[in-house]
Amino acid sequence: MGPVSPPARTLPPIEPCTSAAGAALPPVIDDFEDARTGGGAWFSYGDHTPDAVAERKVEAVEGQRALHVTARGFNDWGAAAGVALGAAAARATLAAGGTPADGCEVDGRVYAGIRFRVRGHGKLRVVVATTPLISRDEGGGCDLGSGCFDWPGADVALPGDAWADVTLPFCDLAPAGWGRSRATVDAAHLFAVHFRLGEGVASDVWLDDVAFLPRAPGAVEPPVCRPVCPLAAVPPAAKAVIDPARLLPRYADAGLTVHTFEQQTKACGPLTRRYLAYVPKRLPPRAGVPVVMALHGYGASAETFLDMQARNRFQALAERDGYVVVFANAAPGAATSAITPNSGAWRLGHAEDVDVDDVAYLDRVLDDLRGRDVVGGRNRVFLVGHSLGGGMILAAARRQPARYAGLAALMPFAGWTPRPPAAARGEPPPLLLMWSATDPGVPPGYSPVLRRLAGDWATTAGVAVPDLTAPRRASLPDRVNEGASYAGALPAALASRGSQGEQLDWIVREAGGGPAGRVAVRAVIFDRAGHFLPTTVEQDDAWALPKWGFRNHDVDAADLAWTFFRETLGAAP
Repeated sequence: MGPVSPPARTLPPIEPCTSAAGAALPPVIDDFEDARTGGGAWFSYGDHTPDAVAERKVEAVEGQRALHVTARGFNDWGAAAGVALGAAAARATLAAGGTPADGCEVDGRVYAGIRFRVRGHGKLRVVVATTPLISRDEGGGCDLGSGCFDWPGADVALPGDAWADVTLPFCDLAPAGWGRSRATVDAAHLFAVHFRLGEGVASDVWLDDVAFLPRAPGAVEPPVCRPVCPLAAVPPAAKAVIDPARLLPRYADAGLTVHTFEQQTKACGPLTRRYLAYVPKRLPPRAGVPVVMALHGYGASAETFLDMQARNRFQALAERDGYVVVFANAAPGAATSAITPNSGAWRLGHAEDVDVDDVAYLDRVLDDLRGRDVVGGRNRVFLVGHSLGGGMILAAARRQPARYAGLAALMPFAGWTPRPPAAARGEPPPLLLMWSATDPGVPPGYSPVLRRLAGDWATTAGVAVPDLTAPRRASLPDRVNEGASYAGALPAALASRGSQGEQLDWIVREAGGGPAGRVAVRAVIFDRAGHFLPTTVEQDDAWALPKWGFRNHDVDAADLAWTFFRETLGAAP
């Protein structure tokens, strides 16, 4: 979920495109029939996966010229081709006898969006770059570390070998969410359109007739954009894997059950939601035991969290200590993968106002457990989240801090400005925050963001000023030298070998001071770990190395989370 940007460089400030002759900005950005196409107007870039290959060239197809872009072997975020919108303004300026500016921004307020023709296979996301979200080093107005380059965009389903017309109104575009999560297209400062070919697959894409979308005749305001309904956003190849009531036999044999209910959305009608539950057989009906709700990461599912991430450790701890585990499942949408049944992504950040309310979904899960007489009405509820799931539990706690007894955000991504609940809403729940300083699954420079969040959370929880700067420290064991025999050159693998962790506790002292007190925030920080949850169960994760790196095997994230939760309950760890 990291940032995707062209190579860094230092450039002068980007200036508006002006024309001494007053030429109007033409609607056609590029139809590829001009022999000059492929020069300075178009550019390419990609991640740094070794041996990955990307190509961009204009070719004849079906009697016309079109742009042919291919990419294969990219395992981080992928590759991209883009067009500088100032080139269209430059052509108009030259035709009118003016002098064009180089690398300028376009005032596109006379248009409502972009459109183009496309065919091909793979992954495609289209974003509209605006100068306010370009870093100052590249001539824009954005300070690095504040979410630069998270431009509004949309995932586009590729149609295969037949051409399809795509229309993207500006008001339908939204950022990926790792940066300026609520940014919209600033049509007065348009700079480029990027066509991004995603990671993990070979992409072969043809583009033609790239143009601005005119406003309706006589329209002054942009068109009204409606929410994209979750099921409509699912890529065509992934629709077959959506089956909320499906539970593989191996999970049923392990004591897990799947449950569904209908959640009303804001504008798209009812949506079937699902969750998995593990309830130790020795628990009586309406038990007053803790409930631990676990949330998976982006593009994952309830099953992948309990199996691939936590290695089924939460169920083992529940059986030992007697509590209920819920593996929550995000709604389907653009993040649903054809290889992961029922996968999806949590709606937070800019998506808090879209059609699906995931905080309300968590409430509905608890209601469903009570309706099935699994729990009573006063159970302590704890949230665990990995990656985007970590960001989701922080969003839930901001809205309902009194609802949850404790949180564990593990290798989380929560945007560039995560914050604790507002002080007026009450004391924030105890927080376990786990991250890696070199995590390849989050944007570079994200570790200081989480460190600030730990301090802000501790401050809101009432940690005294002297203790804010001197948390209690302890070294975690270093039992395994992860990746010791690795001899490759994958950046994610090199950044996550031989990890070791440290634990910091920010404590709210009891009245009168002294060493005793409760832990308001516990930070578990690894110097060099990958994006997976730490676990002491070692097995071959070679398939994950190109993107996620080596997972830590010194400690178990489930044990650390449950120990932290038990401390809040007053039980011995």
